[in-house]
Amino acid sequence: MSYAPKILIVDDEPRMCDSLDVLLSGAGYETHTGNSGKDAIEHLAKNSFDLVLLDIVMPEMEGRQVMHYMNSQDLDTLVIVMTGHASIESAIEVLRSGAYDYLRKPFEHEELLKTVENALEQKRLKTERKQIEEALRESEEKYKTLIENSLTGIFIHQDGKYVFVNDRFAEIHSYKPEELVGMEYLILIPPDEREALRQIAQKRLEGTSVSPRYEVQRFRKDGTSIWCEMMATRIEYRGRPAIMGNIVDITKRKRAEEGLRESEKRLYQERRRMDLLKFANDVALKLMHELRNPLVAVGGFSRRISSREYPDDKLKEYARIIFQESTRLENVLNDVLAHLKSAAKQAGPLPGSKDSPEASAPP
Repeated sequence: MSYAPKILIVDDEPRMCDSLDVLLSGAGYETHTGNSGKDAIEHLAKNSFDLVLLDIVMPEMEGRQVMHYMNSQDLDTLVIVMTGHASIESAIEVLRSGAYDYLRKPFEHEELLKTVENALEQKRLKTERKQIEEALRESEEKYKTLIENSLTGIFIHQDGKYVFVNDRFAEIHSYKPEELVGMEYLILIPPDEREALRQIAQKRLEGTSVSPRYEVQRFRKDGTSIWCEMMATRIEYRGRPAIMGNIVDITKRKRAEEGLRESEKRLYQERRRMDLLKFANDVALKLMHELRNPLVAVGGFSRRISSREYPDDKLKEYARIIFQESTRLENVLNDVLAHLKSAAKQAGPLPGSKDSPEASAPP
């Protein structure tokens, strides 16, 4: 029988759990459910799961606490967060906490199934990559077929040149395998990054502890650039030290992250615009309220003076009132102008204005 991936569904709404249970079990997955963060931790402590569908907002124990527990236990389980309060900030937060992806409620069943499928495929590739690394350590010949047909790019370089690449590694770079064997490995790296990678490789060969995983920009045969996640380690290849590693093309993911940052920037700009519009509206209402009475007084007494003759004492009294109300108008306008200047100084230039950083940046 083929292996059925195990999925844990956690949501404080029983109907949501039941609906997802029916949907995913009908798609061939083995499903388990829980209605609280405590339920989730109890399931995770007793069983291993490939994937957790986790509601982020729950009473008593939130989904973030469940993710913290999973990280502390170093569980080999992916997480897809479900939330009805998704925003750019919350999305970035859960992704940084280790979630594979997030879904905003309500979501379509097709969207959920596709996201689950992609997550499980990534986990399968990760598991396969671990198997490949073990395979190379144990016996190059025994696992040669597995390596050559892997979905991740595998390479070995020795003395600064590739001595082995599998088909997938060559395909990622748009070469044939035989074109890469014998090529200097740094040729596929941007010039300004070559020295740093050369030093990392040298430290690894000397046995110095360096990060085994990092993201790096690489070149295809036609000169176009791609982003790859690379893992590397020191091995013995034909009796001599060498560097073995594998790569996964993450260009689409990097572009998605860039799109997320751009969306966050646009959201920030829109919020600023709305805040300024609200501020302008509040100022206009305040100004109308403060100006109405003085204007009525000035207009009324001006009409009296112009309508007929008055004694000198009355004219002086009306003139005094007109002067007082005019002074009051001037003070209101000065206060509003000072408030506007202060608010504009604190807010800084609007994006797109001639004084904004974007406008002053070189093209």
